[in-house]
Amino acid sequence: MTWDLKDPIDYGISDIIAVNMDLDLYEGTLDGLRFINNCVWGELLLRFDDWGCYPHQIATEVDAHEKAAFFDWIEETKYSYVINEKLTNQSNGLQSIIVIKK
Repeated sequence: MTWDLKDPIDYGISDIIAVNMDLDLYEGTLDGLRFINNCVWGELLLRFDDWGCYPHQIATEVDAHEKAAFFDWIEETKYSYVINEKLTNQSNGLQSIIVIKK
């Protein structure tokens, strides 16, 4: 299903420097990332809260959502990125901080 997303300006948003992604599922995360495309930025700090998984979760199922949406968005946009491994590991891989450049 494709949602009709409003432009960021409809919410009074134009320039951004950081985004906290807490959308859990693939579709919502990809929509959120596509929303970012319509904002003004050159370098962006993204924080994902569900980059890894808890011991009781199945990693491949968790990876099929926020992480998969991120990598599909990168493939779609061709933006460059750097994952901050030090920050990722502080939370047992459950979060990730990523710097994106257009």
